[in-house]
This record gives sequence, structure tokens and C-alpha cells, in this order.
Amino acid sequence: MVRQQRTRSPQRWTAAHLRLADTHAAWRTDAEQGLAESKRWADPLWRRHRLDETYHRLCANPAVHLAAALEQAVQAAGQETAILRQWTDTLGQAARDTAEPTLQSWADRLQNAVAEDEPALAALTALLAHGQLGSTARAWAHTYRGQCLCLADLDDESIAELGRAIAVDSSNARAWAFRGEAHRCRGNNEQAVSDLTTALSLDPADVWALAGRGEAHRMAGHHDQAVADLTSALDLEPDDAWALAYRGAAHRMTGRYDQALTDLTAALDIQPDYARAFTQRGLVHLQTGRYDEAVADFSASLGLKADNPWVLCQRGVARRAAGQFSSAQEDIADAADQDAITDLLLYLAELSALDHAPTADRAQQCSRLIRERTSR
Repeated sequence: MVRQQRTRSPQRWTAAHLRLADTHAAWRTDAEQGLAESKRWADPLWRRHRLDETYHRLCANPAVHLAAALEQAVQAAGQETAILRQWTDTLGQAARDTAEPTLQSWADRLQNAVAEDEPALAALTALLAHGQLGSTARAWAHTYRGQCLCLADLDDESIAELGRAIAVDSSNARAWAFRGEAHRCRGNNEQAVSDLTTALSLDPADVWALAGRGEAHRMAGHHDQAVADLTSALDLEPDDAWALAYRGAAHRMTGRYDQALTDLTAALDIQPDYARAFTQRGLVHLQTGRYDEAVADFSASLGLKADNPWVLCQRGVARRAAGQFSSAQEDIADAADQDAITDLLLYLAELSALDHAPTADRAQQCSRLIRERTSR
């Protein structure tokens, strides 16, 4: 009924949609009470009012409100695909109800992007290429593209994209945090610590950045600093399984096995399908002589993520220590059949699984294995 007023009475159409937009804006403001800005897009009630507010403003005056709607589309693209799809569907509905050509073009462009294999990446690319985004929204678009690239294991491309975000808006804490994470995944631990420290100077309560810096410290061998950061993250979010698991790993690497076991078991209580936590707990058991428990945890990890030759090697080591020589050799052989094995530990683990081999023979076989694996 309201829709029919667009042609019969444009002024009433516009006024009606503006009233509805203002109503949803007031409800959205109410929903923001006690809700951190970083949590808003994940909140269904807040998101519903934001969507409805945007729809009605677009219906009232597409030319005036399209730019703001596209900047909000950048934020939607930084969420899960279902949320991005809700946003593009809202733009499509407004385009049909207004028959406005520019809005329709944008709705079609974004809906086509959502249909691609990488919906967020495609939508953000379109928004950067064709949208007249302000500097803040443009920085967010580069930030979310960098996150997508990092999740696709394209770390170098991610680092470059996040550098563009920082160049546009150096106050975007999330861009610094994501680039720190990309550096961490790339093995650039000192650069990761530097970027994550900058992110935390901008947003000291960012649990994700705190935990990420803790893990970067751990990987760089700064175990006490790792424990400090991960403990700070857990003070803010005690049920963060990721932070618990990595603090457990840091405790393990400093010989605090009881604390490691406590953290890793807590992480698995929260997230029972956490393969990395099973692996780390298996290492605790291995290093403390509980070989059957180590085999059980490594097996649980492999049950969740089978294509991990390093864990297969560790299970082989545990099986050999438990006297299961045949099973140990099978694990090492299976690991050797998998691709991308470059860790020297593999070769040492394979040798340790060879029962009663003379020392000279072990040395010779080690040399042969290193030559064969590194020449692939």
C-alpha cells in the first residue's frame, strides 16, 4: 500500500519512508546500548533495524542515501556471507520499489558479486572499483579484502592490501591487527608483534589482537611475553578457546606442564573439535612420559584434520616410546607420503621409529632422507 504512493503521491511516499526510517533509527540506537561497536553487526536485532532504516531511506531518496548505503555494504562484506546477502537483498528490494536506475545498477552488481566463489572479496573489489567511498569506508574495504586474502592463505597479497588500508587511514586498528596476523602466518613474527602493538595502542581492549600478539611472541620464542598477552586476553574473554590453547602451548614450551595441561583441557572443554589443542596436549603428554595419552590426543587431532604429516610424526614418536614399533613405522611412512614435508623433525622422527638400527645406519639414513625430501 505504501509502495503505491510513489507514483500517486510522491511527497506522501517520501514522508512515509522517512518516518519509518527514523523509527528504525531510534530502535537501532536503543539496541546499541551496552553493545560494543565491534559487536553490532553480529547482533541480529541491531542489524535488522539498520537494514530497515537503510531500506526506507533509499526508498525516500535514493540519490541522497545511496552513498551511505554503499559504505554500510562495506561493513556487511566484512561479516559472514549470509549477512552480506541480507544487505544486497535489501538494496535489491529498494531498487525494485523505487525503479531508480543507479540504485538498480548497484544492487545488480553486488548481487552478482555475492553469487561468486568468494562473495566478500568480489563485493569489496566492486565497491573499491566503482563506489565513491569516503576515506574511512575505503580503508575498511581494503582491510576486509586483506582479511579475505589472509584467510585464503595469500599472505603476501594480504599484507600489501592491508598496507593500502593503513595508508588511507592509519587510525584503523583492525587493519594493523589483520596485517599483524598476516605477518604472523608468514612467519614474520617481529613484524607481527610491531603491527599488533600498534593495533593495541589504538584499541587496548582488542582481545583478538592481544591473543595474536601473544602467539607471535610464542612463535618468536618470547614465552613469558606470550603468556602475559594471552593472560590479558583471557582476563577480557575467559572462554576464548584459541587464547587458552596458545597459552597452554607457551606453558608447555617453558616446561610448565601442569599449567599447560589445564589450559589445553579447558580449551577442549569449550571447543571439543579443536585439532590444534589436541595436538598441543598430545605434546604435553609425550614430554611428560604419558605415551598412551599422547597417542590418543594425536589420534583425535588427526581424526579432525587428517592431512597433517607433522602430527603423524609425533604420533609415530609416541607409539615408538610406548613400544608400538610397527605402528610407529606406519605413521612415519604415511607422513612421508604426504606433500610439503620439510621439517627436519620428520627425518629425526622417522629415524627414532626405526627399532634397533645401528647409530651409523641411522646417520646414513638421515642424510638420505634429507636429500630426498628437500630435492622434491
